[in-house]
Amino acid sequence: GSYYSNLLLTNPCDCRGRNIPRKPSFMSLALSLASDPPAASSSGTLARVAAFDTIEAAQSHWRALEQDAFMTPYQRYDFLEPWQRHIGAAEGIAPLIAAGFDRTGTPLLLLPFGVRRSGGLRVVEYLGGKHANFNFPVLRRGVALAKSDIDMVMAQLAPHADSLML
Repeated sequence: GSYYSNLLLTNPCDCRGRNIPRKPSFMSLALSLASDPPAASSSGTLARVAAFDTIEAAQSHWRALEQDAFMTPYQRYDFLEPWQRHIGAAEGIAPLIAAGFDRTGTPLLLLPFGVRRSGGLRVVEYLGGKHANFNFPVLRRGVALAKSDIDMVMAQLAPHADSLML
């Protein structure tokens, strides 16, 4: 099947047509992830993408990136770490932080995601729930990502997810 096998711009649903609960206050985008991600391209900005299953494991990269990043307050480590500890964990959300690095190991991108179960599916979505009204990546200023960079991120997330809701 196609890597981006299902692109839904309105009511996200799983492969059986069941609706996935979503936040009613903003539009969701769900990408169903297949098992065959594309190969990474050498034409992109990112040299490597890593996924962290705890916020603490991503902390040093996150804080380094915050020093020169385009972001909102809702993506700051100091906002999402206590949110995850007090609210996300209680709601059964496990962190899945994706970080992209250049060839020197400098963090260029961080996606503060979490994984929750919904109807038997592993749904990846931004951390912060209803307490964060902006869902954006943390992106180093001046960095432009290519499609191949997004493909690398998706390939790293695919083993952990059945659906991605943005």
